[in-house]
Amino acid sequence: MKPQRFTKESWLQLGLSELAKKGPEALTIHKICQAAGRTTGSFYHHFGDHAGFISALMKWWNDRYTNDAIKQLEASDNKEKNSTQLGEYVSKLDQRVETGVRHLAQKNPIAAEIVAEVDKMRIGYLTELRERNHKVNHEDAVIMSELEYAAFVGQHVIWKDSPPDHFRKLGQLFEQMAIAHLHQNTNHLPKTDTHRST
Repeated sequence: MKPQRFTKESWLQLGLSELAKKGPEALTIHKICQAAGRTTGSFYHHFGDHAGFISALMKWWNDRYTNDAIKQLEASDNKEKNSTQLGEYVSKLDQRVETGVRHLAQKNPIAAEIVAEVDKMRIGYLTELRERNHKVNHEDAVIMSELEYAAFVGQHVIWKDSPPDHFRKLGQLFEQMAIAHLHQNTNHLPKTDTHRST
């Protein structure tokens, strides 16, 4: 039987899987080729060198764990798009990957640079959701989004082996607390139709 073709995407899928299970140490050229059962020639053909592999891996992570989640949320029919819904999408992904990526960023400058860009993009989108849904001024929306995102990153460090439902409940609780905070300040109350019949 002819061996299945190992594509660039196959390498990237394996890379994230190995990172999630074994950490950054599993991403050396020798170890990733060993895990793939492929020669270094195949690796170099797709990535050129180890730096090229890490760069491609991190961009692929961003597409799967950030861009795809945002696209799904924006494509939904629900006009009240919020961070809880975003959390629902994200909670279905392998949360160990997020932990592994953070560890990799501590050791690799290429990964660190891309993680910093992704963090900025994620906070920016959370800020947009706050401004859009709750009519929060930009400064307050940024602060709330930074706090929410810090909690998101922190939970993957503290409870890295927790089931997805745990992360989902934490996200829902944070959203409830954020709404309660907004309702304490009449300047930040969402507009409601006071003439709507019940």
